Amino acid sequence: PGSVLAGKYRILCSLGAARLDEVYEAESLESGEHVAIRVVQRDAGESDVMLRRFSRIASRLARVRHPNVVRIHELASHREEPDGPRVIFFVTEVLQGETLTHRVRSRGPLPREDARDAAVERSMANNETPGGSGGTACPSTSNTVGWMST
Repeated sequence: PGSVLAGKYRILCSLGAARLDEVYEAESLESGEHVAIRVVQRDAGESDVMLRRFSRIASRLARVRHPNVVRIHELASHREEPDGPRVIFFVTEVLQGETLTHRVRSRGPLPREDARDAAVERSMANNETPGGSGGTACPSTSNTVGWMST
């Protein structure tokens, strides 16, 4: 928290980590908007294969328009020092709500119809974004796919 990525985004908190990436909530220094930043693990960031993979995911996400798929703003890479490791990241909107996992743990199983709808929505999102993952939560936010009560 507090560090600045690419001179544009101040990291506010961690939203979670997976095998290949970490997700943070950040503030855009230009607009003040809160965003989510998905960063490729530093040891994978030097790989051109990983850059191409994240580029494909970002371009697919940018084309998808669905209420349960996060909007992407930017794909970039950054070096903290000229000869340092490259950090690959993309910037998306931050979704408010709770993850499906948190919802089930806090209030019990979903009613059958809600469970079916959640499964269909998650399946649609994962088919549009290869390697898509379930949401991980900060105290008040969740990333890509989460339970958004209506």
